[in-house]
Amino acid sequence: MRSMLESWSTFTATYSDSETLLPLPNPFYPLLLQELRDFYDAKQQAAQAYPHLEEAAADSALASLFDQHTHLTTEHLTRLEAVFSHLNAPTKQSACEAMRGIVQRAYAYISSLRPGPIRDGALVVTARKVEYYEIACAGMLSALAFQLDDSAPAQDFQTILIEDEIAKNDLMALAEGMSKFPQR
Repeated sequence: MRSMLESWSTFTATYSDSETLLPLPNPFYPLLLQELRDFYDAKQQAAQAYPHLEEAAADSALASLFDQHTHLTTEHLTRLEAVFSHLNAPTKQSACEAMRGIVQRAYAYISSLRPGPIRDGALVVTARKVEYYEIACAGMLSALAFQLDDSAPAQDFQTILIEDEIAKNDLMALAEGMSKFPQR
């Protein structure tokens, strides 16, 4: 038995002036565009935040990792712009409130904690939240693109997903290697 998703994506309509069967627009397309716009805004917010995290990090290895994340996120934005172009959709964003909240938390830590291992730990926590959010977005967008039978964007989303997974793991590895929290 075919799933409902398969039925929707292959549903066709007959136009009265011809016998040609044409596929109806895939119902996942508007959802993909909305989530792509949200993801694009999330990536832009992350790209703007990472230099501030880099500057605030006391640990030089953490600062270097934030610099790498800045460059990687910029590359992801370029990939997302190519996806917009591939979909013949205008490159625009929709405000990503989830990322805004994570970034605001990072800025709050920067302003309220003194430089050192505790602030660095807080920055790692917020940066990992950024990566987890981006992983969730990239994974879902990849699945939606596959529903549209469009492998080009799906591959772009898969690449972003893999790179964000690596970034998340790099943050954890660095955090585990950082000096222990001071004893009271």
